[in-house]
Amino acid sequence: MTVLAISPHPDDVEIGCFGTLARLAAREPVVIVVMTSGSVRGSPEERERETLECAHLIGAAVEFLRYPDGSLLQDPETVARVRALMKRHSATTVFAPYFQDTHQDHAATFGIVAASAAHTREILLYETPSTFDFRPQVFYDVTSTLSVKQQALALFHTQADRPYLDPGLVDGQARYFALRLHEKGKAYEAFALFRSVR
Repeated sequence: MTVLAISPHPDDVEIGCFGTLARLAAREPVVIVVMTSGSVRGSPEERERETLECAHLIGAAVEFLRYPDGSLLQDPETVARVRALMKRHSATTVFAPYFQDTHQDHAATFGIVAASAAHTREILLYETPSTFDFRPQVFYDVTSTLSVKQQALALFHTQADRPYLDPGLVDGQARYFALRLHEKGKAYEAFALFRSVR
């Protein structure tokens, strides 16, 4: 029984659900699957190294699929590969990008996961900076792990100029979701529920 977090590029999972992964990793295996190595925004080797450093913070494993950055496709070969990966890890929960996203790799990743995960019991969709019309229904309390998320995001030195990695913004979003739940003083990550089989 494993949690899989599917990331279109290095840093998407860390932005979208790393606080939650840090919580889950305390009690079950977590594997981060990175579809592309982010070569459009830096050296693939550096970006993969940053991902490995982040995963080490929570004891997660990482698999790099190394599809071309910027032209990821939902095709039969990719779907079959991801489906086999889910089966090999006996994935019970999968995190993936929200389906409404202006970045083509993010939208393709959602489609690949949706087509691959016929037997996965839980699929939760996270928000990225290019997501639009995000409508979450599931919220994880990450008050105790928000600092780990901030620590992970600070490791992405190749992306240091990206405004969405600003610690104040990350903290503010988590506090905003908490206020939506009338949980003042706490921090939450939010997800759209795509599937839940109990």
